[in-house]
Amino acid sequence: MNNQKPHWQLMRQDDNGNRFLMTTFVAEEEAINTMEYYQSKGHKQTYWVEGPYTDTETESEIEQKR
Repeated sequence: MNNQKPHWQLMRQDDNGNRFLMTTFVAEEEAINTMEYYQSKGHKQTYWVEGPYTDTETESEIEQKR
């Protein structure tokens, strides 16, 4: 039985195309609300939420989902 809780990642891409993981959330709604908060600031950066992921997924498995 898998008891891993899914999580969502808030990502950011700057105006030079560099991508960054900003933070991770357990609740998808909280991730989306935080993304919308940053988007409302009018920055040049792009924000999005990825997931859900589990703690057992490897970095390459996550990359394949993108």
